[in-house]
This record gives sequence, C-alpha cells and structure tokens, in this order.
Amino acid sequence: MAEPYLPVLDITNTSFPRADWKDVQQQVRLVNGKYRRIYPELPYYPLLRAPTAVASPGDLSGEPGTTAFDPIWGEPIAPGAGQKWEQPHGSSALDATSGEVFGGPYPIHCRVQLDSKDLDLKKYGFDKVRDITVWIPLSLLDEQGVRVNSGDNLEWNSRRFVVKEFTTTGWWRNTNVPLFMVLTLDHARLGS
Repeated sequence: MAEPYLPVLDITNTSFPRADWKDVQQQVRLVNGKYRRIYPELPYYPLLRAPTAVASPGDLSGEPGTTAFDPIWGEPIAPGAGQKWEQPHGSSALDATSGEVFGGPYPIHCRVQLDSKDLDLKKYGFDKVRDITVWIPLSLLDEQGVRVNSGDNLEWNSRRFVVKEFTTTGWWRNTNVPLFMVLTLDHARLGS
C-alpha cells in the first residue's frame, strides 16, 4: 500500500484563530504598511454635526462650533445666521451655499477607484466628474481618531467628494473583525 498524501488529522484539536491573537495584529500591520507604501494620502474632512433640542420650530439645532441646521428640513444654515432661520438669498448678507462646518483635514491613506461613467442628464446638468469608491483600513481611521459619517468630505484629484454610504468589510478569517471601511462618494457640487 502506498504512503498517504495527508498526515493523520486530529480534528478534535482544531483551534480557530481569535480576534485578539497576534495573527490579527500582524495582519493589521501588513495592511497599514501596504497602504502607506502604495496608496496616496488624501485629506479627509469630517462633517461637524451635533444636534441639539430646540424650543420652537424656527430655532436652529446644533452645538456651537458645529453645523447649525434647520430641525424641520435638515438644511445646513450658514455660520453667523443667529438663533433663528432667515432666508439667505436676496437682501441678506448670509451665504446660502456654505452652511456645513468641517473638521480636519486628517491625512489618511486611501485606495480610490473610479466608478463607471454616468451619462444621464441630471437636474444640475451633465456631471463630467465620475463618482468614486474608497477603501480605508480601519486602523488608519483609528490612528487619526476619525469616525466616518454621511456628509463627510474627501479631497482627491483637486476635487471634493461627499460620503454618501459607508460600510465595513474585509472580515479577518472566521472572526467578526472587519479590516476596511468602504465609502461611496459623490462629486461635491459646490454652490448648489
């Protein structure tokens, strides 16, 4: 009889890797090294938004130093608008297009992928700038202390992009430990 290819396996002694073992830490270090060597460092701007309770529908919501917004419609209001909503167009000195307040920039290494061209006519016309999908290691976000949210901005190729959707992915082995954040970003249409 020929010698078997596989050794005798002892199935009862199988151990699965756990999330707190050295293997996960080594994988995180390898991912960090790869992203720092290969992918560009892009400025990430988190949207500063901290809702507060309002006494009446005309009052603005938002802590001082963060984005003030109308609590009914959710529209950002320009800094310096006061405590009541007022129309920024027309005779007002307020700028109608710069209501959001951002933190940062935080330099983070990201892998960027252009989405397929979209040639549909939109309400703002044809957008020649393609949307992007971005992968960021969670460990690099943790180093900067950044929590990803919708509305955050990322600058790439001298253009601003807005985070629309995000999710964790890249689960390590059989654990519930994700290694990456995937962001779907649309071209920021400043002034609209």
